[in-house]
Amino acid sequence: MVAGGFWFLAPHKTPDQLAQSILGREQRLLGAMQAAQGHGIRLGPEDVVDCDWDQGSADQAMAALLTRRRDFDGVFVLTDVVAIGALHALGAHGVRVPEQVALIGFDGLEVSRFLTPALSTIRVDTDRVAAECLRLLMARMKDPPGRHQPEQVDLPFTLVEAGSTARS
Repeated sequence: MVAGGFWFLAPHKTPDQLAQSILGREQRLLGAMQAAQGHGIRLGPEDVVDCDWDQGSADQAMAALLTRRRDFDGVFVLTDVVAIGALHALGAHGVRVPEQVALIGFDGLEVSRFLTPALSTIRVDTDRVAAECLRLLMARMKDPPGRHQPEQVDLPFTLVEAGSTARS
């Protein structure tokens, strides 16, 4: 662990298993793990907390984590909805965000700015995602059966810094 630890609230699989997955949530986790590795942060199974992608599951997963250990100072969560549950559990266990643990989500949901503290998030351009999905679907429909070639599309994102990561 680096700098007190980084925790991802997500379903856990090995990087090889994630690379074979077609599920967006697993591809998102793989991307986050690769980005961390690119910055010299090694993430192993102990750094990933298994959690469904809803607020209640995140609340329970974070609460369980806090009963086992508190030696981390940052949590990257793969959706804003899950981050909301994690934020609730941190507060319920007396952990001050961001003074003790910084928290960041992913999606850029509008509700993120109305939380206390406001949630830092990675915002994706959902209109662009929808347009790319439609373009790929239309292209696949035009391809003869069995002739479709997979295509990777990288889309831009924006870091929205807010209170959940602001340290004095």
